[in-house]
Amino acid sequence: MKKILLLMLVTSTIAMSQQDKREAGPHDRQMYGRGRIAEKLKLTDDQKKEFAKLRDGLEKSAITTRSKIQLARVDLRQMYAEEKPDRSKIEDKAREIGKLETDLKLARTGFWFDVNNILTAEQKATWKKLPEMMGGHGNSFMRKMRMRVGRLMGHDFGGEEEMMYGESN
Repeated sequence: MKKILLLMLVTSTIAMSQQDKREAGPHDRQMYGRGRIAEKLKLTDDQKKEFAKLRDGLEKSAITTRSKIQLARVDLRQMYAEEKPDRSKIEDKAREIGKLETDLKLARTGFWFDVNNILTAEQKATWKKLPEMMGGHGNSFMRKMRMRVGRLMGHDFGGEEEMMYGESN
């Protein structure tokens, strides 16, 4: 009986700690989680507030756009499954998805420039070097930004395979 009670206590403690982590959300992390970019940039309190505002705007925009992409991918999968798939409708839907994915990339690019605009010259030099500081090997800057922002939002951005096969990470 004591073992069962102890097991229940340990299980509920672990469950509560996991729930606390989920509820903490991205706002409790300094930019992009483990990167601690805000610390590396030595942001002032005003810059931190502005950065948070920019990050939240990007996050809201990305959530909306990603949901549109996911819905369009469901539509596309259904179009392929029809008895007589309509090529022009499938191509139009693929173009729609491509435009939404481009919009998402442009929003992330806009975020980078918006953050860059609130930085001092010294901080800008650090900001521009951050992709190398984050330990990537041969990946493009925007791919790294995409992964960091995705982690910040608790998501991974799917690629072509997800669209065609309905898989998500």
